[in-house]
Amino acid sequence: MVGKKTDDAKTEAPVAEAPQAENTEAVAAEKRELVVVPPERQKKLLQYHTWAAMAVGLVPLPMVDFAGVMVIQLNLIRKLAQEYHVKFFEGTVENVISALIGAVIPAGASKSIAASLSQLIPGIGHTVSVITMPILGGATTYAVGKVFIQHFAAGGTILTFDPEKVKDFYEEALKEGYEVAKDLKNDLTASNGKK
Repeated sequence: MVGKKTDDAKTEAPVAEAPQAENTEAVAAEKRELVVVPPERQKKLLQYHTWAAMAVGLVPLPMVDFAGVMVIQLNLIRKLAQEYHVKFFEGTVENVISALIGAVIPAGASKSIAASLSQLIPGIGHTVSVITMPILGGATTYAVGKVFIQHFAAGGTILTFDPEKVKDFYEEALKEGYEVAKDLKNDLTASNGKK
């Protein structure tokens, strides 16, 4: 059973509006029940969204690929929030993703932008982007997903997420994400070669 509750209290995972500033602490302090999401379900969500981010990295339009990866990461966190019965605040999540990626690898964001903008260079630009953006988009999406799985599984919410506290874990997950993205790309290349 997906998203099995560990106690009988009811919770919901709707997309909600972010709370007013004066209510933020009260909402953040609110306890929620722990939910167990099977590892197979976690893996399926991570793999699907990693693939999607890699595919968007192939879009031949500067910055569209970059924006597309962000949308896929938002969707991944929305799906994880549903699985873990956590309220989803889109605007807050956008800021959290930016802070997480920016706090850990300021150069990583510039690599993504540079890879996307390289498409503007006639001839070689698109080639550089096609090589780098799928792996970069897949790796960062994988890492963001791993961080939120850990956070939600420990009872955290969107409002209690602190990018500084997960910085080291994100770096490890990003390294793992690069390997996962490369393996997915190699699997695709191998399966296309067999046809």
